Amino acid sequence: PQTMQEDGSDAAAPVRAEAIEVVPADDDAKGTKRAAGDAEPSLQHRRWSRRAGALCVVVAVVIAVVVAAVVATRGGSNNNNNDNDNDSGGGAVLDDDTAVPSPAPTSAPRTTPTAAPTAAPSHPPTTVAPSAAPLVDASSLCPAESPTECLLDYVGDDEPRHQLKLYVPPPNANSTTLSIVAFFGASGFRGRSNLDRTTFPCANFRAAGLACADVAYGGTTWPEQHDDALAAVAFLASTRAFRAIAVYGHSSGANLASYVWSAGGLDFVKAAALVAGQYHPYPAQTPACGDLGATWVKTADNSAGEPTYTMGNATIAAWMNPARYVDAGDAPAYFAHGTADVTVSVCNTYHVHAAALDAGIDATVDFVDAAGHVDIQSDALVDDAIIPFLRARLD
Repeated sequence: PQTMQEDGSDAAAPVRAEAIEVVPADDDAKGTKRAAGDAEPSLQHRRWSRRAGALCVVVAVVIAVVVAAVVATRGGSNNNNNDNDNDSGGGAVLDDDTAVPSPAPTSAPRTTPTAAPTAAPSHPPTTVAPSAAPLVDASSLCPAESPTECLLDYVGDDEPRHQLKLYVPPPNANSTTLSIVAFFGASGFRGRSNLDRTTFPCANFRAAGLACADVAYGGTTWPEQHDDALAAVAFLASTRAFRAIAVYGHSSGANLASYVWSAGGLDFVKAAALVAGQYHPYPAQTPACGDLGATWVKTADNSAGEPTYTMGNATIAAWMNPARYVDAGDAPAYFAHGTADVTVSVCNTYHVHAAALDAGIDATVDFVDAAGHVDIQSDALVDDAIIPFLRARLD
């Protein structure tokens, strides 16, 4: 978001009235000057000039006082914004020229975009035509020396943020009937590339007999990360190694997964699991949700990537909410959110789940008591809730 600044430049040095006179500009020459003496002014003219000069001085002093007062006032406001930037992002002017005031320090910390637009996203979703090719063994996608785990480039440009790490169960008689879960981890809308930090949750899915792709994605501004998510899932479909695909995401990764699920137009996406999703990039925009969100106060700072990715634009922020796209044709979805999440309001999940139900979608939600934003991502959640939900819809 752009911050409006006062002009702090120094005033130009005064010019001696008797030395230089400015000639009014015409169409061809603006600001033309001539030396005094070319036409001597009359005495009466000089008297009026002195009176006009004195009046100008008075007016200039008044203007200077007013400007100083405005600068002082805005300076104090900017100082407050800078303090809020450390935790909450301060004020903003959105790209639609609607100025948004900074919230009070105790309020939700991002600024609120204007009302959601009705226009569709400006970029077309990725679509993949069904292939008549037979299903192939998923382990054949990896090198022979490592058939159950390898890195694949889903774009073909050798960019680390366009890779996915594929986890395949050991080959067996059913290896050509595998389903796969595409996982999008959290990044705060900054992008994600380090796929070697952990094997969670893909190791859990592999142990349960499901393939898994841990997806990296890049891009600092809309729609790059969402396009990468669509491209990764389309790539998995194009391999013909999996008979069904589910998407799973956490936090900002849940936003990407939810976009693939609700707006991607990918018929082969058969289920979704969305955990602690941030569907309102500006937390102050998140509606209340009764007792669940009545006492929610954001105390963790995850705001740095939000205004960068959305470019402070209300239209983009609205496009990132899956509630805009859900319809009865969307795949079943599982939602989970911790009631003690101080990073992303539980109301994000409450409202998207409600929108899914209203659209006639098979949707389940778990609000996990005392769970925070990070610790909700657990073996217990994956093994006891997500895997059974997805398997029932993928098998």
